Amino acid sequence: MREHAARADALVALEQRGVYAVWRLARENDATVAVLGLEPLRAAAEDLRAVELLAEKGRLHIRSAAEVPAAWRSAMVTFGRSRRAQLLTSAPRVVRTLRRLKAHAEAESVARAALAEDIPPDLASWLRLELTAAQLTAAVEPEHRLAKVVSDVLSASDAHLRVGRIDAAAELAISVAETVFNRALHAEVDRSPLAEDPDSFLAPLRLSLTYQALAAPARSLDTKVAETSEAAIAATAPARGTTSPRRADTDDRLLHRLLVISEGNLHFAEGIIQDLEAHAAIDSRRLILREQGPRFGRRDTMSMMVDRIGEAVGRRVPDLETADADLLSWPDTVFVDWCDNAAMWTLLNVPRDVRLVIRLHSIEAFSHQPHMMDWSRVADLVFVGAHVRDFMLRAVPTMASAGRVHVLPNAMWLTRFSLPKRAAASRTVAMVGWGQKVKDPVWAVEVLARLRAVDEQWRLMLIGRDFADSQTTSGALYRAQFRERIRRDDVRDGVVFVPFTDDLPEVLRDAGFV
Repeated sequence: MREHAARADALVALEQRGVYAVWRLARENDATVAVLGLEPLRAAAEDLRAVELLAEKGRLHIRSAAEVPAAWRSAMVTFGRSRRAQLLTSAPRVVRTLRRLKAHAEAESVARAALAEDIPPDLASWLRLELTAAQLTAAVEPEHRLAKVVSDVLSASDAHLRVGRIDAAAELAISVAETVFNRALHAEVDRSPLAEDPDSFLAPLRLSLTYQALAAPARSLDTKVAETSEAAIAATAPARGTTSPRRADTDDRLLHRLLVISEGNLHFAEGIIQDLEAHAAIDSRRLILREQGPRFGRRDTMSMMVDRIGEAVGRRVPDLETADADLLSWPDTVFVDWCDNAAMWTLLNVPRDVRLVIRLHSIEAFSHQPHMMDWSRVADLVFVGAHVRDFMLRAVPTMASAGRVHVLPNAMWLTRFSLPKRAAASRTVAMVGWGQKVKDPVWAVEVLARLRAVDEQWRLMLIGRDFADSQTTSGALYRAQFRERIRRDDVRDGVVFVPFTDDLPEVLRDAGFV
């Protein structure tokens, strides 16, 4: 009995007369807890399972987000030392999941509870980073200095990487990315620290071996990582895509094969792609990744981070299914519009003798993906504006290793808007795609107010989708500000909402100004 008790997380006296025996056994194992009856343990076991699922699966189960802090405390006080240690190790993942679910107060509660315990320095650093990310997302001034918490976590990540623990390094790198490139810092503010001084803001990342690996060519950092048996075996394998199993030449080899890869947003490239598809000398196909279900695997951020770091230190990128690999070996050229997850995945999986063309818009300047790609793989790098090019080449110096750099603005087919205007157009201002803080529709409403102060015939036509439900805290506050503003007397009767439409030229017949 004593042997079993010495290994137990909890000792239960099922009835009163067993209390003394449980008390005696608990004195011999200070890592366990002693309780009377199963009910306290049953509820605590459900609490424990809820927290474990939150950490392991990234989803709520048994308990709601609001109940998680209490479940955390219940599990911590009920179970023995070994189980409490496991709970504390999982605390950053619990906080991260709550943050992603926008349960900001609950994320902060668990983070503070865990930080109050006696925990290792690296775990405390990760928790402080996740707490900072939660506070940023909640539009609260972080209590910890961003550069310090990022540097501390990257130091731990680099230590993992040097001994070959790539999964652990990648997981920390994800937390860093979600904090450093948080929308609250860059996309929904008047001034972004990244835009103002990219060299200083990104300094902790550039000094980190982990982030160097994320942007490094294949095998270029293989001497930086200890050769575990797994790493040594992987390093002897041929690098993914040094040559591709190209299809035997047939008559169609007179055509240039083009594969367009996208997560699904081809709005700005549709005209270009249609022109290419209509070209007599081009055989084109499309691969829309979000429509593929389980096919074309390892597209989640964690897998791509692991594969990118592993590739840089000499490990082989896992092979795709044969049919998927065959499609990626088919083209002469691959074109990816947007530097997003589709671009990251493409660079990891398309054979090296396929020409890669990637086009960047402006939003990617404040996202993590450009910092996690081997730009030497890219034959042609296209920017939509010279200002975007200049900023990105400063923020991501490795982009200069791309074969050629171009500036090609988005194509504009304006002749289709030459339809005759209707009578009300002379007093109507339109905003297209208005339901985002970055478009600042509140400013447009203020313009309307000034116009209506002179002539009440003026209208503001807001065309497109309303604010999405999945807003950041900052975005939700802005949405409330917009709702309140359009209800005021000076503009209430002058705002017209038009749902999303594919026939914008016809709708804009009612607007004289855009």
